[in-house]
Amino acid sequence: MTRAMSTTKELEAGLHWKASDTSTDVVADSLGRLLRKADHLSGDHVSLRTMNLIVAPDRHRATAHRAGTRETALHPARMIRLVEHKEDRLDAEVRVRLIEVGDAGMHVLVEDINIHANTSRLANARSLVAPLLARGLPTVAWLPGYDHGEVALSLSETAHVTVFDSDRDPDPARAITFAHDVALK
Repeated sequence: MTRAMSTTKELEAGLHWKASDTSTDVVADSLGRLLRKADHLSGDHVSLRTMNLIVAPDRHRATAHRAGTRETALHPARMIRLVEHKEDRLDAEVRVRLIEVGDAGMHVLVEDINIHANTSRLANARSLVAPLLARGLPTVAWLPGYDHGEVALSLSETAHVTVFDSDRDPDPARAITFAHDVALK
């Protein structure tokens, strides 16, 4: 196997970094290192980010939602997932991998960042994601579920568009009122 083929295979498998009890600055630095390594391994890919996509499922749907984001992870966006956990620390995982898109076989890097934090940290989601956003791109916050509270308010200050996916909300009128109130903040 040639060097180019082996590095492409390595990038398709993904470059990975993970830490417990970390900070978003460390996560951003690690993402930068993985992107530089990807460039070094294989220069025949395109950096084709279309947006920053922040996915923040509520605590009732976080586990079920993980499976539903596999297809979204193949989109050329910088995806940042915010997931609640009980521990009083910030855990993170970053993966950079090469995917093939289109009939022409163009290779594109996909960036996937998972942030696990407790409720008090997630209430400041804006400051959690700020060092991780790709500059100059629109930011979309996708909020599946119906119990977001402070996370939705915080992300609405950062996102250009906030998408509420509250199809299972037991109180649809409350969901519409909440989305309206977030939009006016």
